[in-house]
Amino acid sequence: MNLKQWKGKQYIKGDVMEKLGPTGKFPRGKMNESDEGELKISIGKNKEGKIILKFGTPVTWIDLDPEDAIAIGQSLIEKALA
Repeated sequence: MNLKQWKGKQYIKGDVMEKLGPTGKFPRGKMNESDEGELKISIGKNKEGKIILKFGTPVTWIDLDPEDAIAIGQSLIEKALA
């Protein structure tokens, strides 16, 4: 998982701006009937120091494998300490 800073409904990945939200892909298969597929998210920090997770769309639930959960946790800690 490659989490980067957000800007509007896009996030910065290198020099390329990518859209946040659903990709329409199911890279690990469909978990159940309510699974809407892969979701590009971003983690940022605002001027007041609040950590903001942006999903680009309303989200009911997310499924994370252990590696993704660790990546999000590390990114949250990095943003909080920055």
